[in-house]
Amino acid sequence: MPTTVSEYINWVRQYLAKNKRDDVPLGKLSGKFLYSDHKTLKKGNLYLLGTNPGGEPLNDYEHTIIKNIEDTEERIQNREAELFNDYLSDTDWAKQGQGRLPKKLIPLFQPNMSDKNVTAFRKVCASNLILRRTKDTSGFDKESFKEEANLYWPIHQYLICNIVDPDIIVVFGNGEGFSPYSYLRDMANNPRNEIKQKHNKSSKGHLRIKAFIGTLNLTSKDGKVNLIDTKARGVIGLPHPTYFKTSPEVFHNVMGKVKAELAQLNH
Repeated sequence: MPTTVSEYINWVRQYLAKNKRDDVPLGKLSGKFLYSDHKTLKKGNLYLLGTNPGGEPLNDYEHTIIKNIEDTEERIQNREAELFNDYLSDTDWAKQGQGRLPKKLIPLFQPNMSDKNVTAFRKVCASNLILRRTKDTSGFDKESFKEEANLYWPIHQYLICNIVDPDIIVVFGNGEGFSPYSYLRDMANNPRNEIKQKHNKSSKGHLRIKAFIGTLNLTSKDGKVNLIDTKARGVIGLPHPTYFKTSPEVFHNVMGKVKAELAQLNH
C-alpha cells in the first residue's frame, strides 16, 4: 500500500500500464492524471474531482495520461516553486473556449480575493473521476459512465485514504443520471442527511448543490486490495461549473453544514 508520493506515483504508473480500455493501456489514452500541482499531493482538507478532462482527443493525442505523470515527475525533480494549476492555465482553457471557468471556481475556494496568485485555490488537490479525455459526456450513459469510472477509482481511493485524506470531496457535476456525485453516493455506505439547496439564490430553476456524508466503499476492482474507509467524509456536488455559476454564499453555507456534522461524527 503506497503511503509516500513517490510510492503512489510508481503504483499509479503500474496500474495504468496493467489495466486497459478497449485493449489500450490506460496510460496511453489522451487524458490527465492531475489538475493541480505535485505539491498538493499531501494532507489537505479538500479534494476536487471533475468529471473528466475536456478537449478533443484527436487533437490532444500526444497529451496522454502517462505523459501528464511524466510532467508531474519532472516538476518534482526540478523542484519547481510555482504552484501549477490546470484550471488557471490560459493555454488549455482559452483554447477550449472555457476561459470563464476559473472565474466561477476561484471565489468558492479563495477567501482572500486580493491575492492575485489565488494561492488557496492552487493548494487544493484536483483531478477528475475519469482520467480519459473526451470532448463532452454525450458518449456516456449511466452504465458506461460507471464502468469507466470503476477503472480509475482505485487511483482515487489511494489518494483519498493515504495521501490527501480529505474531510470533504467537492465534485463538479451532480446529475442523477450519471455524474461524479451520483457515482460516489451510490458507492457510499449508508449515505446520510443528504442536502439539496439551490445553487444560486436568484435561480428559479431546479438546479441544486447536493451533499451527503458517509464512508466510501474502497474495495478495488481487482479484489487484491481491500481498504475499509472508516472515516466519515463529506461529498459536495456542484452543478457543473462549466455551465452554471454557484453562489459562493450558498456554497459556504452548505460547506458549513457538512463540516458541523463531520465534527460530530469523527470526534
